[in-house]
Amino acid sequence: MRKALNELPSTPDEAFENILRRIEQQDHRAATTAKRTLTWCYYSRRPLKMDELCQALVVEDGHPSLESNGKSATSVVDSCLSFVTHDQSTGEVRFIHPSVQRWFKREPQNQKLLAPDYLAKTCLTYLNFNVFDVPIDVSRVLRGEDLKAQYTDPYPFYGYAAQFWGDHTRETEQEPAVQRASFEFLESENRRNFMVKIAALLKNEGYTSGQTVLRVAASNGLAAVCLKLVNGDVKYTLPHGYS
Repeated sequence: MRKALNELPSTPDEAFENILRRIEQQDHRAATTAKRTLTWCYYSRRPLKMDELCQALVVEDGHPSLESNGKSATSVVDSCLSFVTHDQSTGEVRFIHPSVQRWFKREPQNQKLLAPDYLAKTCLTYLNFNVFDVPIDVSRVLRGEDLKAQYTDPYPFYGYAAQFWGDHTRETEQEPAVQRASFEFLESENRRNFMVKIAALLKNEGYTSGQTVLRVAASNGLAAVCLKLVNGDVKYTLPHGYS
């Protein structure tokens, strides 16, 4: 008993270090789920709801669709041990206490999280799914209900990706993989317009149709992407009227 008591962590930092060590000692699948979850909790622009997070966790770079329906809520929380909580009243997933967020801000534990470009690539890959490569009638978009029921309700992460892909991309757009993912998404006129329409709907803003690649990139503050477009450095076949 005395030995057990002596081994108890004496500080919050020590307790957090023990939890992180146990997370890393899990099997590969659980450890990957935990690290992705912790990264989203740390960097996301708003707390993700569980159904959003469960889909985001199974997005793989370059895949044109989801490989599965998503993680289960139980597996997500369990993999993170006691670092995160699922608020049943709001559906949100967040750190169990603000002190966890502050702890992950410091080194060396911050390096245990995935790099911020993971969030950008996840959003861009999701927005580039084949299911969103469809022309949408503007009048239906203005009402919104048909659009949501047919496309975004089965894909709950789409709302977050449409609203915040620019934020995550802007912070990491110097990364070659992020630039490639950006151009692959932006070159698709249907997918690009679909994202603009959904983002406008979610923000209760007016929708401007026919936005070019350059306009969408500029409106999201993607300076490096815009520079490549203007200089003609893009190796992709962009739709007519991008510049």
